Amino acid sequence: YGRDGFPWTYSGYKGSVSYEPGICPVVERLYYRELMCTDVCHANTTEDDLADVVAAFEKVYNNLSELK
Repeated sequence: YGRDGFPWTYSGYKGSVSYEPGICPVVERLYYRELMCTDVCHANTTEDDLADVVAAFEKVYNNLSELK
């Protein structure tokens, strides 16, 4: 995990790791088809921060036709 590969590099770890599609279908659906907006969900978020996030989403939404 991260830079050091923990826990997979831990000498006491005896498991195996697989990242095959289909192992976590709910998370995969959220990642590929739905919005996960966890970075803005924390205690120190102000109304100004949320207004910035909403403005960013509006900007993208209003320009979707240019992405196609």
